[in-house]
Amino acid sequence: MFEAGQEYYYRFLVNVKPGYKFNPMVISINGGMKDAAGNAIKLESIKTEGSPEGILVTFAVKCAELTEIDYITIKDAVSPAAGEKPDASGALATDGLYFAEAPVWCGKGYTPLAAEAVFEGGQEYYYRFIVNVKPGYKFKIPVISINGEMKDAAGNAVKLESIKTENDPKGLLVTMAVKCAEKPQDDFMLGDVNFDGKITAADARLALRRAVGIETYAEGSKEFKACDVDKNGKITAADARKILRAAVGLEDPKTW
Repeated sequence: MFEAGQEYYYRFLVNVKPGYKFNPMVISINGGMKDAAGNAIKLESIKTEGSPEGILVTFAVKCAELTEIDYITIKDAVSPAAGEKPDASGALATDGLYFAEAPVWCGKGYTPLAAEAVFEGGQEYYYRFIVNVKPGYKFKIPVISINGEMKDAAGNAVKLESIKTENDPKGLLVTMAVKCAEKPQDDFMLGDVNFDGKITAADARLALRRAVGIETYAEGSKEFKACDVDKNGKITAADARKILRAAVGLEDPKTW
């Protein structure tokens, strides 16, 4: 095994085929050999000698220290959100590393999620990947960072103890446990347009006024959502009618 700081010698014997002869030579290995630290090997480190068998070439190379990697940073990873499909896209942002196995979201038992799977609120999921080092590098005990400090869908920072690292034949296996936040619930009742906690004819009147353009509730606003009881993305007289029927007990708003 090579030892850092020691000098080693790359040697070979060459000769010419019939019809050729040696002239003073320039010798290049790999177009300009570099050591493991990326330093170019200087010309004076090459020695040539005559030999009965041909030209003996000796190439002196100092073994460089390996660069230690003590952190792993993944960027562009997407945290699980209830109702969304798994997106394991993430890129290494640490020099000297490569993915030996690309990131994947897993469920119980570390089973990879299918592309058509949907995250469920309250469930724990696992972001897993395997990294390894490029030539000239070695692992130190690493600090793992995903998106600077990965957060779950509720905005809570993922704690360090939720990250596990294991040695794997392909490199370092990293598992990050992330709990999927529950999907936020609307803090109002469908049909309760004035948000007084009950459905009355007054709410039906407000919905009808929005349907004919007298009220100007913006799309996506709470008022708009409260009016759109049939959830078709628009407010019409049909919505106002359903609200009025609920107000007089002819319709159950729980079925909306």
